[in-house]
Amino acid sequence: MIERGLKRIKWILLFGWVAFIYLCFLYFWRGKILWGSIGETFFRLFLLFIFLLINIGLGKKILKWLKFKIEFFLESLLFSLGVGLAIFTFLLIGLGLAGLFNRWVAHLLLLWAFLFTYKEIEDVISQIKVKFKSITLSRISSLEIVLFLILFIQIIFNLFGALVLPSGWDALSVHLVMPKEWGRLHRLIRVPYLRFGGNTPYNIGILYGMALLIKDAILAKLIHFSFGILTGIGVYALSKRYFSHRVGLLASVIFYTVPIVSWQSTTAYVDLGFTFYAFLAVYAFVNWINSKRRGWLFISAVITGLSLGSKYTGFLWMGILCLGVLINDLFFKKEKFIVLVKNFSLFTILGGLIGSFWYLRSGQSIFRLLYYILKGGMWRKAFAMTGTKAAVDLVSSS
Repeated sequence: MIERGLKRIKWILLFGWVAFIYLCFLYFWRGKILWGSIGETFFRLFLLFIFLLINIGLGKKILKWLKFKIEFFLESLLFSLGVGLAIFTFLLIGLGLAGLFNRWVAHLLLLWAFLFTYKEIEDVISQIKVKFKSITLSRISSLEIVLFLILFIQIIFNLFGALVLPSGWDALSVHLVMPKEWGRLHRLIRVPYLRFGGNTPYNIGILYGMALLIKDAILAKLIHFSFGILTGIGVYALSKRYFSHRVGLLASVIFYTVPIVSWQSTTAYVDLGFTFYAFLAVYAFVNWINSKRRGWLFISAVITGLSLGSKYTGFLWMGILCLGVLINDLFFKKEKFIVLVKNFSLFTILGGLIGSFWYLRSGQSIFRLLYYILKGGMWRKAFAMTGTKAAVDLVSSS
């Protein structure tokens, strides 16, 4: 019964898509733009898929070198992606510092990374095929079908929003324009004629810069769109591991259908990228507490550093997890003092090193920020009125 229903849904979707294509063709046939735009869309999706596979492959290779094995399939993909994005982000930063942040080098970097991780990518694709076959052969309840349909419809709507040119103020004034200028100038330098975003952390923005060099701003939006889906997969994986498959699916649907997530999925902002990193950091932290494997603390520190270098809110996130390390070792595990110092030092130093680049690059503005924090008055006023962003803007403009 369920299999018949799924087959009918497949045929309805297929015929609906064909009808949509031909109706659009009849509407746009004079301009001859439809097939070109569809081809561009599929090419961008292909580039996005390759970008994610390359970073998963990089992460898998690094974890293999460190002899850290992750048993669960989804966990392996997610944390390999997180570690791979850390490597890829700093490769792009290195190219920018060396004056090689240009189109040709970006293409060569992707080609090198693909060839370097080819075996890992091949292994990932074969594992995905096996998992997909097992899902199609397993029995799916009517509730799960409904939840899958809700997710699918929401993803399609968000994808349509992500496939148009960006229009958000933050994207056009900060998150895309600064990386675009770096690409035009071929290096990471100060751009004094841009009014906003000079001191903003750009771990997500540097990925947008790569997208602008490889293709265009829509590919940058698709990267942000993919962070929303990946976070939803992470919510499912964490819930499935510690609760059940059905709880994981329900939690994923609840997360992905939150209106702010739907809206952010159609923008080239940084919030979903930060959310992905912050969630993975907590996921690895929970695994460390549960399994007592220090490798999970290492991964949590790396990804916490990525979140710190993506948005100012990362300071709060890192502070919470640092406090979590102390509370866990002091009150729950009751570790020796030397073990507590090692764990705390590992987390803070590694996370701080990975997340500090953009703040050190800001230079004078960081010292101004520290001065106003110590001074107190103006900082407290700004924080009380509108939060940390207002305080940072106040410091940057002073």
